Amino acid sequence: VITFCFNSLETMLALGLGDRVICAVGMNEESILPELKPELEKMKNNVEYYNDFVNSNAAMSKETAIMMEPDFILAWKSSFSDKTVGDVDYWNENGVGTYIALNSNDVSDNRTLDNEYQDILNIGKIFDVEDKAEALVEEMKAEVKRVTDATKDQEKKTVLVIEYLGD
Repeated sequence: VITFCFNSLETMLALGLGDRVICAVGMNEESILPELKPELEKMKNNVEYYNDFVNSNAAMSKETAIMMEPDFILAWKSSFSDKTVGDVDYWNENGVGTYIALNSNDVSDNRTLDNEYQDILNIGKIFDVEDKAEALVEEMKAEVKRVTDATKDQEKKTVLVIEYLGD
C-alpha cells in the first residue's frame, strides 16, 4: 500500500496494517502518536518499504509509484492528478485498488467525523480487519462524546486556524 496524507497512514497503523505500507508520502515520524509507534516500526522494517517520500512534501510521480508495484493506493482526491500518480482509472485498469478519503477535496460536500468513521470501516472491510475498525470507531465516538459532555455547558469559542504552506 502507498499512503498519501497523514490520516491515510494513521488509519493503516491504527488497524495494525503497518507491515502492508510500502511508502507513506508526506509522513512525519515525530508526529505519529506514541501508541502507533509499534506499527510504524513494522512499516519501516518492511523489506519493500521505500523511504524516499518520508518527511517530505515532494510529490510522487506516476513513474515512481509504478516502480514500487503497489497493490493499493490509499489517498486524498488530490493525490490522483497529473502532477502526482495519475488518475484512479489508470491504477484500477492495471489491477491496483484505490481508495479516496471521503473528506478529501470535493468528494464530500461536508467534512465530517462520520466520513472519517466510514473511511476507517471501509478500510477495515478492504483489509479484512473489520473487528479492529469497528472497535477503533467506537473508541473514537466514545472520546468525542466524553469531550462533548464535559464541555456542553461552556461558552462556544470561535477559532481561526492558519496554516502556512510555503509562499
